[in-house]
Amino acid sequence: MTCRFHTCYPVTLWPLEISFADFETPARYSFLDNVPEVVSVLRLRFTGLGGISLQALQVDKLRVHINESWLEIGPLYELLFGHTLRIALISPGREHAPVILPPSALVPVGFDEEVLPYPPHAHPAYRLLQEYFAFSDKFLFFELLQLDRLVVQEEQSEFDVLFFFDIHPDKVLDVDKDSFRLGCTPIINLFSKISEPIRLTHQQTEYRLVPDVRLERFTEIHSILKVSASTDTDDESTDVQPFFSFQHEMTGKQHHAFWYARRVPTQRPDLSGTDMRLTFLDTDFNPHLPPLQTVFAHTLCSNRQLADQIPPRAELQIEETAPLERIYCLKRPTVKLNPPLGGETVWRLISHLSVNHLSLTEGNSSLIALREILRLYNFATHDQSIERQIAGIRKMSTRQIVRRVGQDAWRGFVRGIEITLEFDKKLYVGSSPFLLGSVLERFFALYVSANSFTQLIIKDQLQEDIWKKWPPRAGRKVLL
Repeated sequence: MTCRFHTCYPVTLWPLEISFADFETPARYSFLDNVPEVVSVLRLRFTGLGGISLQALQVDKLRVHINESWLEIGPLYELLFGHTLRIALISPGREHAPVILPPSALVPVGFDEEVLPYPPHAHPAYRLLQEYFAFSDKFLFFELLQLDRLVVQEEQSEFDVLFFFDIHPDKVLDVDKDSFRLGCTPIINLFSKISEPIRLTHQQTEYRLVPDVRLERFTEIHSILKVSASTDTDDESTDVQPFFSFQHEMTGKQHHAFWYARRVPTQRPDLSGTDMRLTFLDTDFNPHLPPLQTVFAHTLCSNRQLADQIPPRAELQIEETAPLERIYCLKRPTVKLNPPLGGETVWRLISHLSVNHLSLTEGNSSLIALREILRLYNFATHDQSIERQIAGIRKMSTRQIVRRVGQDAWRGFVRGIEITLEFDKKLYVGSSPFLLGSVLERFFALYVSANSFTQLIIKDQLQEDIWKKWPPRAGRKVLL
């Protein structure tokens, strides 16, 4: 049986590999003799496959995946995005003359890239939370920019990238060349599928939507993209609009039919998962069939629990032609989560509506509101490690601030909110409070009202010093 995936990030394939990675002392590099703020150095060596010349490649940027256990990922991620002073590019024979890059040449990946399909009218801040709890590995990427500033000779096939940090790691990090990977992307077990046609019999008000009658054991509908209808004599189909949409126009007094979908536990004893059932209604929510005979749906489907059986390093086949020797899974796919149904879904909706009316800046209630929002988007309710992450946010405080922004900073005053979170690091074994803070920093900026901004500060509850202070941000943009 075929289990189908599609990639979530665009992948640029370079004939390069990471041939070396390790931490080193600044004393190894003479040009750091008078730079006392550099305390530790991470060196990555990039080598052309088959000795290919770097001059012929003209690499301008590279996307790298952090491929480590979570015990190593947390401190490593914090070093890269919390303590990088600058970056150096070194080509062989020019160790004395590195190309120095600013910290902005290191860019985190995963905050603007989508993994889960989300409706266009949904708030992007909530997608960020749901994807973090569903698959936090999507954030374990970074991009190196300005690599075209490196001067290489025609015969050179390798270069080094040095990351200069202002602290030592809290623990000895055992990194090597396999800790970082090129050519990686998250993949998701979702694919497009046109459902089996439904014959409208006018004898029932609800119709079960079957994605594939031959492979129903391994095919489950994730979402409905579009519903179409046709007659036996007409070659063209007509789109039927969803009931919860913005297209409820009427022609005279004629009521149009709309579709409404309901997800229910599957009725087949040999299957796990859910079924989708279609009902056709008018604007008064009364059963009303379209004046057509056959309907079908364009859907996104998964392979039910089939992906759970794929082991780490399992080989995959590509449907298109590409210059690839092999494609494989670095890790085992995450376990499929069935959506909450029935009363739990209703209470989640009520909680969401209640939280939307509760400001995150209202004194003692702000932490309660934040935790409730996080729990709403954690569908892996059986995973106690996620609940510990939420409980690990011990304190939240906010205050109104004013910052100068824009090129005319002398007159560009903007009001914003400074948010301070305190974490209990002991509750983040196997996860990273710094990564959660990075996600929340983007969430607050998307959540804030118009013509305002947020600035996040995080602290360790056992220390008075600031752990990390992000620049002011409004929406997806950093305010300079």
